[in-house]
Amino acid sequence: MIRKLMPHISSKKLSDKHFEMLYEQLVGLVSQSGKSVTWSMLNQFLTRTEKIMFAKRLAVISMLSKGLSSYDISNTLHMSPATVARMSLKYEENKYNQIIKMLMRNKASTVVDVIEAILSPAPSGRAKARRRIIDELRD
Repeated sequence: MIRKLMPHISSKKLSDKHFEMLYEQLVGLVSQSGKSVTWSMLNQFLTRTEKIMFAKRLAVISMLSKGLSSYDISNTLHMSPATVARMSLKYEENKYNQIIKMLMRNKASTVVDVIEAILSPAPSGRAKARRRIIDELRD
């Protein structure tokens, strides 16, 4: 049986001031590191669940920017429709503009290539739908 792990935040809250101070330190560490150092640091720092969560969020933003439906995104990434809908609303409110700009500049390994790899071993009944999603991402 596969157990779904969800990240949890302690009920003991930090003050907004202290949170901002700590967050500023985190952003500073990530931004001053080279690519290999950042990779290593994030590998050590994030749990598998957090890595999956952030990677899927990035994929959702990429797929929304390509005009895919929330239904297709939810099915492709095995995410709840509610999570995708929340992110879609933020996308419509232009809350992901900076991330989208960065995705457009990233030529080395595109999120679309990864999504295509996820969809590749399609069972025959879903092959046509998956091919349509890939085609929409490529356009």
